[in-house]
Amino acid sequence: MDREEVLRVKEAFNLMNLHDNYEEMLNNAARAIYAYTVHNPGIKSLVVGMSGGIDSAVTAWIMHEAAPRAGVYTRGYCLPIISNHPDETKRGMDVGKAFLRQCDLVDLSEDFVHLVKALDKELYDAMWYSTTLKGDEGKQVKIRLGNMKARLRMMYLYDRAKKYDGIVMSTDNLTEYLLGFWTLHGDVGDFGPIQNLYKTEVYGIANWLINDSDRHTVPKTLRPTMDAMPTDGLGIGNGDLAQLLPDWKGTYIEGYREIDKELIRYQKDSPRSNRRLGTVAHRHIQTKFKRENPYSPSREELLEEWS
Repeated sequence: MDREEVLRVKEAFNLMNLHDNYEEMLNNAARAIYAYTVHNPGIKSLVVGMSGGIDSAVTAWIMHEAAPRAGVYTRGYCLPIISNHPDETKRGMDVGKAFLRQCDLVDLSEDFVHLVKALDKELYDAMWYSTTLKGDEGKQVKIRLGNMKARLRMMYLYDRAKKYDGIVMSTDNLTEYLLGFWTLHGDVGDFGPIQNLYKTEVYGIANWLINDSDRHTVPKTLRPTMDAMPTDGLGIGNGDLAQLLPDWKGTYIEGYREIDKELIRYQKDSPRSNRRLGTVAHRHIQTKFKRENPYSPSREELLEEWS
């Protein structure tokens, strides 16, 4: 970017309440892992699922930075299931092998097929022609199958964590959280180093690692994840932006910048604004139930006497 573009982006970040001190963000995330392991000395390893996307890549780098001081072993697992493209798997393995002590490829496709067949024969039959199903029926089938994929992966990761006295790292970011762009009981792990960073900031961290940091091993492995289409890896839609901004024609990074703008604007204005909600704000509202999960009525509610 030329100087004018850098200044324009910086001004936009200030207006959006985003931050661009990426080295500080990375160091603080690594320190947080160290502090967490100090207070929980039983943790011997950090386990992460490597999807081939930017979020798991940045998370893997943070684990790489934190591990020596925290005295923990880092383990990555690339877990393709039927619909994952080979490029996603390759990116996940390349980053995992570069940044983590160990990274294994475990194809869960066969286990997934057996699981679906055992749970619901009708869904199993629909699975083989789900790409041709139209409308709500096709969408429901894809979402159900996608949820099972996410939960099967998490089951595997938690088993590895138990085996190696570890914890599972979350790779979700704040944008995904606010949009409910994750699977209940399928994505959320034990420690989320980037959970409170917007997707725009995660892209900024990756860009800083590639272009401005002195980490010479980073550019070759991170660049493909920067350029790749963001996807949930579940086979539900044609990439994240197709679900969030169906008519978007720009780059992925610019698209997420627009999404983050709308999210931040809505959070600032929603109590007093009557303007028409956009797609992003509407999705934020519609997925509120996820952010309140599990919901438990208060003790006062449960013990309340009714006349």
